[in-house]
Amino acid sequence: MERWGLRLHLWMCVNCRRFERQIALMRQALRKLGRRVEADAEGADLAPEARERIRKALAERDDDAH
Repeated sequence: MERWGLRLHLWMCVNCRRFERQIALMRQALRKLGRRVEADAEGADLAPEARERIRKALAERDDDAH
């Protein structure tokens, strides 16, 4: 009974239908963002040599700042 009441309300209420569409759009956008973040994370692996160069460059920058 509740389900039918909700369907009837959504059929009649413009604001709730708009809200429902906005929520669906946000879910879609968040799914896409999640896939993009995962893809970016997969490509973030650095070689040990690159990690060492970055560590040294940051240490030198810190030394220059003091």
